[in-house]
Parts: sequence; C-alpha cells; structure tokens
Amino acid sequence: MESYRQFIENYTTLSDKDWKQISMCFEKQVVEKDEILLQEGK
Repeated sequence: MESYRQFIENYTTLSDKDWKQISMCFEKQVVEKDEILLQEGK
C-alpha cells in the first residue's frame, strides 16, 4: 500500500491530459486482463 501511495504522490503533479492518457492505459490493461481471464475460464 505504501508503494501505491508513493505512486499517487509522484503523479499528483501531472496535468489532466496526462491523467487521461494514464487512465486510458490502465483501463486498456484491465480490459485485456479480463479478456484473458475469460478466455482461460472457457
């Protein structure tokens, strides 16, 4: 949890545009992980 806090603190200086790009990357990774899990579950 400490590393997560440091991650947030390190990125609080980013602009909204940067945040949107990062969140899009995270969302894409989450979707890919979900798709992989669904495929493995079949």
